[in-house]
Amino acid sequence: MAVFVSGYINDLSAVKDNITLRVRVLRSWTQVIYNKPHVKNLEMILLDENNTKMQATCRMANVNQFKNKLVEGAAVKLERYSLGEIQPKYRMVNNALRLSFLSNTLSEFKEVEEYRLRLFSREDVEPSENTASRISAGSKFSTKDDFLNKYPVKNIVELLDVEKVQHTHCQQSLL
Repeated sequence: MAVFVSGYINDLSAVKDNITLRVRVLRSWTQVIYNKPHVKNLEMILLDENNTKMQATCRMANVNQFKNKLVEGAAVKLERYSLGEIQPKYRMVNNALRLSFLSNTLSEFKEVEEYRLRLFSREDVEPSENTASRISAGSKFSTKDDFLNKYPVKNIVELLDVEKVQHTHCQQSLL
């Protein structure tokens, strides 16, 4: 049994396919095979966390298994896939390898909301009346629309004119 390690597209090679990839589907489309109109493959461009792109294919036999989940914008964690080289005239990205989905390819489809909640979760910290979760200074360039999370922000202190406060503090310390 292969041991899978987390990695990136640049870590892959034709002999090193035991890497768990976390990628986003940039583009996805079905392609009819030349002279076989009944055969349709699912073609994709994948992007990893290092902004490296890779071409991917899901053959007709596996299309129904993956087509509803491998949509543009989906975040995917992949294991057990095959890798092969692409001839230069068929490359859509600057990467010589193509990832192919197999019938036993393990894929975990994550919602972006789940990653955001995990990022902002604070289970280890007990809520306190005197704990600040965000400290910010208002300015003429900031608006409340800049903050894109669903949770209410609790203002402990609101600084209206930071420059004036700093200037006054500097004058007092010189005296």
